[in-house]
Order: sequence, then C-alpha cells, then structure tokens
Amino acid sequence: MAIEPRLTPLMNSTRGKTALRVLQYAPRPDSSFKDTISFGQLGWNERSHMKWTHGSSQTASNSIEWNFHGCEIWAPNPNLCEKENTPPDSYLIIHNQSNANSSRPTPKFSYAVLLAIACDATQLHAHVPSALSELDRLTRPILRAKNQRHWGSSKCQRTKQHIGSINDSFLSGGPIRSDYALDAPLDLNCLLGSWEIFTP
Repeated sequence: MAIEPRLTPLMNSTRGKTALRVLQYAPRPDSSFKDTISFGQLGWNERSHMKWTHGSSQTASNSIEWNFHGCEIWAPNPNLCEKENTPPDSYLIIHNQSNANSSRPTPKFSYAVLLAIACDATQLHAHVPSALSELDRLTRPILRAKNQRHWGSSKCQRTKQHIGSINDSFLSGGPIRSDYALDAPLDLNCLLGSWEIFTP
C-alpha cells in the first residue's frame, strides 16, 4: 500500500499487536446477492496486506469484483484493549460512504477517513503530520476536520455512555450525521459534535 510506510509508526503499539477488521463483499455465483469475504486474522504486516488490498499479487485476479465497505485498524488489538479496559494508542477507520445506505442519495464523496491518536500516546504524536500529509495527497479530501472526544469502552457501551465517542460514531456510520443530505455541499454542519477545520 502506498500509505503504509507513513502509517506504520502509528500502527505499531508497544502494548501489543495491531489488528485489522476488514469488511468487503464478493458476488455470489448465479445470484444478485453478495457474500462477506473472510480474510482470517489480519495484522499490520505485508502478508496481511496482500490478502485484503485490491490488485495485490494474491488478489489481482478476483479483487476486481470485490466491494470494499470499510476497514478498522486497532493498535493494539481490540482484545487487548478489552482486557485492559483501555482505548487503543491509535485507531484508523476507512469507511465507504457510497455503501453506507443505498436508500440515501449518492454522496458527493466516496470515503470518510478517521485517524485517532490517544492524547497520552505522546510517543506517536510526532508521526501524525507525516501520515496526515500522505493521506491528504492520496485521498484529496473535500473536508478536513479535527476534534477531541472520549473513547467508548465496552463497559460504557453497556451503560449507553459510549454515545458520541470516537468508535461509536464510526460504528454507526459517522461522523457523518444520519440526517444530513449526502448530496448536499460538505461542511462542518454535516458532522456529529463540535469540529474545527484544519490543514495538514
């Protein structure tokens, strides 16, 4: 992946191994339905990247028919975060808004990307500008925004205190507001919570 070298310093945690959750679909033979593709356990390494990225040496022959829905990266992995009841040091989501809700208008953008770095993971902060610069170059975003908000742990989810957290907003398709017209001009009004514009 072209972005991998810039993200690697952020996606490696001293607390434990990084894990990826990738959701993609493939056409079901002789059917209008699609099946979820199983990639097995994925980490932040070349072997895993070759399994799920489109056009790699392992996927070139069949990934052309794949439909990418989203990718979630935890550093360290969610099992460890659950065990320690702590947020990850870094968290990245790429969400295909075109697939978010087929009943809504076609959006003026295809992907939403969220990169979250823990405030106390100070060893990672110096690597953020480089990663954001490369993301900006590759994705050419229409809107860039930042904010600071809490992480919703599994305990919070059981008490509903996770609403508005970083991971809750993206799990529910955010941070794009569900009542926002995706074919409308994109600005801060479309985002959940309080955000501010920034330039990498």
